[in-house]
Amino acid sequence: MDRMKNLVIDHIIIRQQTICFIILLLLISSLTNQGQTIVKKDFLVAFNDTIKGGYGYKDHNGTVVIPIGKYPMVFSDTFRTYAIVASPEKGFVTINRQEQVLYEVFPYDNGPDYISDGLFRIIANKKIGFADSATGKVMIIPQFDCARPFENGLAEVSTNCKSQVYGDNATWISDNWYYIDKTGRKIDKPDTNMKQKESVAAPDSVKPVYLDHNDTIYITIYKRVAVDLRQKVDTGSIENKLFAAKMSALTPEQQNQLEPIFVKSITEYAAKTHFEAWTLMMNFNNLARKDVKDIADKYEIRVQNLGDECYAAEFWEALEQGGYNKVMALLYVREKDGSFTFHDPYQAVIDFLNQ
Repeated sequence: MDRMKNLVIDHIIIRQQTICFIILLLLISSLTNQGQTIVKKDFLVAFNDTIKGGYGYKDHNGTVVIPIGKYPMVFSDTFRTYAIVASPEKGFVTINRQEQVLYEVFPYDNGPDYISDGLFRIIANKKIGFADSATGKVMIIPQFDCARPFENGLAEVSTNCKSQVYGDNATWISDNWYYIDKTGRKIDKPDTNMKQKESVAAPDSVKPVYLDHNDTIYITIYKRVAVDLRQKVDTGSIENKLFAAKMSALTPEQQNQLEPIFVKSITEYAAKTHFEAWTLMMNFNNLARKDVKDIADKYEIRVQNLGDECYAAEFWEALEQGGYNKVMALLYVREKDGSFTFHDPYQAVIDFLNQ
């Protein structure tokens, strides 16, 4: 099978369930073990039933192993030893292949905690610890009242802190912050190189913050998101017809060259928006199939300032049990003239085809 050709053309055409499954199998072979080929096919892949609505898991043959309806949302694209899912009773949890709950996952932005430096935060008895993203194994037993994500091998934690709320957001306040390494060992002071890196950060680099709905930047991006999303998958557009034609004309050698470019592009985009590559592509397809008005009616659009003139337009869906779940995000960059450019997750592929 001409994997790359089918991958991109089918993604543009959006034959949702069959194509997403093919895409995922390609991503698995390219993203796992730093490009090494998977021999053992003992894994499950997430799927979305767009007709009945809901998420589940299939094996590599396409047989449904975990049917839709058991979990409102799943957050792990591939399910080997563990998967992160939404539980109506416990919130975000990890389950093993027997669907036993292993532990709760720390909530972040109304979703499960994102992976940082190979770890993500977990919860037990209202305490925070860390688990390995590759295996799901608990690396640091929950023991902290507050814990920030790992960065450069260190995490800032506290056993005595409180939460202070500012509008819809909250922050941790403590006089006893200290650093730990990945074994949980206390480090009195952060690494010198890390401190130097923080001190020379660009003046316009800011912590991510959500824009007020009356902010002119928010209004500008809000008016564009649904239209930009639809245009990228309009099979009748001249741009996409040309795109598909160029893909069909690729030689096997060119397809092999394009595959790692595609994987790198979608992976970097997913990392910036705190999504897994599979989740991003699956939800991209789901939203792209909707009418512009339906998108505006169903999803709350929030715009986050990521710093360095980069903004994420996030699609949030209201949950039946209360609260919201972030399902997608598009990136925008403010140019020097004040205009905004939509950052296409497949731009690297487009550039390759236009060479």
